Amino acid sequence: MSDTETQAPTKKGLSFPSAYTVLFAVAAIVALLTWVVDAGVYNKLSYQGDKFEITYADGTTSDLPATQDSLDSVGIKADLEKFVNGDIYKPVGIPNSYTAVDPNPQGSWIYSKRLFKGCISR
Repeated sequence: MSDTETQAPTKKGLSFPSAYTVLFAVAAIVALLTWVVDAGVYNKLSYQGDKFEITYADGTTSDLPATQDSLDSVGIKADLEKFVNGDIYKPVGIPNSYTAVDPNPQGSWIYSKRLFKGCISR
């Protein structure tokens, strides 16, 4: 027998981390990004049967008639039929209506508390 046949196989230096490690790392990166990325929202347009409803960043709303001209006036390049048929059923962001809002950065204590609670809850 040669020396190579009698030696036990050695483990490679690095292996893929566990699912909890990956989850922890991703959550930490996202928490850090709350300090860096600007917070903001777009005004939303939703179809309400016979009208369009615009919801602004401050929570107020206004109504527009459900016509193609209304869609064109707010810059949404979709056919009215897609709203009427139900192809578009969720609120749609209105182009060029981005509004900055107050940021809500996550601190290390909140991050740790939520991560622990999420890992042990059923």
